[in-house]
Amino acid sequence: MHFLVTGGRSDVARATVEGLVARGHRVSWLGPSLMLPGRRGIIQIPRHDAPWRVTDFRGLDGILHLAGPHPNQHLSDADPREQARFVQTLFRRAADAGVQRAVAIGVVSNPRVQDHPFVRTKQAMEQAIRDSGIPATIFRAPWLYGSNDDFLTRLWKWIRGRNVLLVPGLSQAPVQLCSETLLADAIVQAIERPPGRLRIYEAATASPISLGELITQLGLIVRGKAPVIVPVSRHAFSVRGPLRVVGLIPLRSPMWTLLESGLTCATVAFERDFGIRVQPARRALIEFVRSLDSGTRQSGRHISRAAG
Repeated sequence: MHFLVTGGRSDVARATVEGLVARGHRVSWLGPSLMLPGRRGIIQIPRHDAPWRVTDFRGLDGILHLAGPHPNQHLSDADPREQARFVQTLFRRAADAGVQRAVAIGVVSNPRVQDHPFVRTKQAMEQAIRDSGIPATIFRAPWLYGSNDDFLTRLWKWIRGRNVLLVPGLSQAPVQLCSETLLADAIVQAIERPPGRLRIYEAATASPISLGELITQLGLIVRGKAPVIVPVSRHAFSVRGPLRVVGLIPLRSPMWTLLESGLTCATVAFERDFGIRVQPARRALIEFVRSLDSGTRQSGRHISRAAG
């Protein structure tokens, strides 16, 4: 089958494209150039082009919309509307061409952050898919993590070099994690299934954990001791000039609003339909750290060989 995939540099986009190609599908890719071992089966769409200018939608079997803003990105009131127009056009063109299957990534939310620009953007995307009438699978995920994420990887780097972390906001906020590579596997399964109706899954691969406990456990895994967590008020800082970073995330980052509100979800249907078992948060963190340590050692070997 032939799929159009939109995405960025995240592990979920890369792993999804790799999974599709490995299973014999063709991929038209709209996003940054992917550094994959082999590029057979991948058609790169120039980033300055909209897919409807260069893609024959009549030749597509499905669309995987994995692109979107980062929760750390400052969005204006106009950004959700612009994103909505893009997705509306994308799925309207696909529906007109008879495309009968789609997958997209939404976000787990709660009533306290319904007006957050990032959440509104994801909601607009979901509505555009509903309006198109294309049978689709939407995965609403909490915090995605992988080797290129801006949450756990950044936190891992901070903990490796510091004994004290200044954490804006309450450290008791619940956090739930989702592996980008495991989510990619579920995405590939979903797009290959016969089209039916709109299906929405809350997708996580680790059990809930408080932000403070997550930091503690990550410190124990990485350094054998927990860092000292010092809660601070974001409003206690006067930030001028370059954005100051305290702890792990810029103080003015929109991400803190989402973190403090707590993002957790019910995963029963996700586990049942995609054969994924949600594991304890500590086990997920151990595997995450091992993957990063392995990648760091691999990079070190490449550097040593180059130097030799």
